[in-house]
Amino acid sequence: MSMIRDINLAESGHKKIEWAKRNMPLLAEIEKDFKEIAKLIKQDILATRNKVMVIANNEVLSLYFRIGKIASENTKYGNSFVKKLSVYLISGLLIKSRFINQGSVII
Repeated sequence: MSMIRDINLAESGHKKIEWAKRNMPLLAEIEKDFKEIAKLIKQDILATRNKVMVIANNEVLSLYFRIGKIASENTKYGNSFVKKLSVYLISGLLIKSRFINQGSVII
């Protein structure tokens, strides 16, 4: 369903809007303030989203480092240690958390 009820009124509507902008400076100021506030909020949202991605990336890298350290400290179990560990984790921990997507592990 369209928001436009009568397209024939568009031109007169635009004229009324332009008249209000010229003759009612307070409305223009309110619109300007609104746009500035919205811009600041948008910038804050984007900056926060970026911070969250950086923190999450750092945590995942730290996790991988810790896992690698544990794996390298347990080489006494042979070459199959890492493979057995990954199968164990995928079949237990990750499936329960629904991190498996078409055979690929998603973290």
